[in-house]
Amino acid sequence: MKQFTQEFTIYQMINQDSPTMWNVYTCTALFLSFMRGPAINDWALQQTEGLYTKCNGDPLNGIAPMYQMDDEQIWVEFSHEFRHAFADTASEQCAYGELASYTMGGSTIDEYVAHFKHLLQKAG
Repeated sequence: MKQFTQEFTIYQMINQDSPTMWNVYTCTALFLSFMRGPAINDWALQQTEGLYTKCNGDPLNGIAPMYQMDDEQIWVEFSHEFRHAFADTASEQCAYGELASYTMGGSTIDEYVAHFKHLLQKAG
């Protein structure tokens, strides 16, 4: 999932002048449209339906819209739910284990320091 979010961030950077990227609702919908695969399809559909209801309501069921389409809280909630659903819960422990046994080996000092800093960040 980390690579997916990195690719989406790059997409956002490339298209930063597009009105789609400045509207929280459509940006979140765009993010959801990139999600494909058996492990994520149901979650993405649930999030898409929830996003629509949060911003448009559901008059047939008496549900009023909760947010304007430009409300940053939409993205805050979505990103929290995304991280909660797909976070690698062992990532910090794995990074800590790598740090504990990390050696310079055949790498240059710059490579060693860069990788060490990366592991340190992952380990928290």
